[in-house]
Amino acid sequence: ISTADVATRSGFVRFMQTHEAAFRALDSVARSPQLHDLADRAARDLQSLGAEAVVLPRIEAALDPWAVEYVVQGSRLGTKVLKRRWQEATDPQVRAASAYFDAPGDPAAWRSTCDALYALPAKGAEADRIVADACRIFDIFSDALARAPGAKGLHFA
Repeated sequence: ISTADVATRSGFVRFMQTHEAAFRALDSVARSPQLHDLADRAARDLQSLGAEAVVLPRIEAALDPWAVEYVVQGSRLGTKVLKRRWQEATDPQVRAASAYFDAPGDPAAWRSTCDALYALPAKGAEADRIVADACRIFDIFSDALARAPGAKGLHFA
């Protein structure tokens, strides 16, 4: 996802479709204000470009809150890099679709999440559950990316 060419309309739309769908699916089981806000922001950007959202199957099992936090805060960190790429867009409609990239960030949140995870035991049932759920979340993003009809294979690894 980080190789998305968000400076192009097709790359930007596919990125937003992926994130809106994944965050919406995660929000259905994690109930995080940040997930809900990010999904809504991506949806507004898609709407402003006349692009449809991608719908994922419902997640049936709860996810460990630390796994969700790890992925969400990691994605916010990656968004900083992608925002700089998006600002290079020459399409005025893509540049006007700014809701997602203008989401407020908390620079200390990633460090705080990592510190909290480092404080947990590295082995055992809890650690195994967090890792397994983080992998499930990455699979959700992968599924969302595969369902996004944007320029598949052109700007994505």
